[in-house]
Amino acid sequence: MHGGSVFDFLYNRRGKFQLPDVLRIASDVSKGMNYLHQINIIHRDLKTANLLMDDQVVKVADFGVARVKDQSGVMTAETGTYRWMAPEVIEHLPYDHRADVFSFGIVLWELLTGKLPYEDMTPLQAAVAVVQKDLRPTIPGDTHPMLVNLLQKCWQKDPALRPTFAEILDILNTIKEVCVHRSNVHFLYFAFLLDFTLHLLLANGRPFDDLGITRGTQASHENIVLVD
Repeated sequence: MHGGSVFDFLYNRRGKFQLPDVLRIASDVSKGMNYLHQINIIHRDLKTANLLMDDQVVKVADFGVARVKDQSGVMTAETGTYRWMAPEVIEHLPYDHRADVFSFGIVLWELLTGKLPYEDMTPLQAAVAVVQKDLRPTIPGDTHPMLVNLLQKCWQKDPALRPTFAEILDILNTIKEVCVHRSNVHFLYFAFLLDFTLHLLLANGRPFDDLGITRGTQASHENIVLVD
């Protein structure tokens, strides 16, 4: 990955993240946000423009509107960016660190789709629809079921139902393990099929010509040579 923000990569350079990159970036962001929440800091403007990339890690940046939670643990001032803003913040209701979790869900959706949230609406129209119609971005049909579940949890209207970033990290690690296992299974299955097919060809003794495979000792441009 190159330097700059995730927003710049997605929308100005028209970049695209594969699933392993999505999981890695989401984990980097979750680690940073988990640390902030552990020291009682709410970012309040988590979005792709505030995520800076380099070759090793994605870092959460721009703490211009970040605040330390007061003793009650809640805040009331509206701040942030509408497309990423939690409904309780839009409505000027008391909110806490779980508003950042809602914003993270929007960021995760962007990483998966490469699209601007609510791109056919103005920011204000999107904010009104989030509050009045419970509008959320459309999740692509081919999204991993565990990621679908995570997105839906992050987007819960009731902040108490949203996961913490520590819980999000656990979920992301589980998804990574599942994906690695699935990749290994697919590789082993392909290797088995290839080995089985070659054994059948050798047992039958002649179908090599049909596949452009020739027994012999020299390679040519036209044939793959099997050396006895």
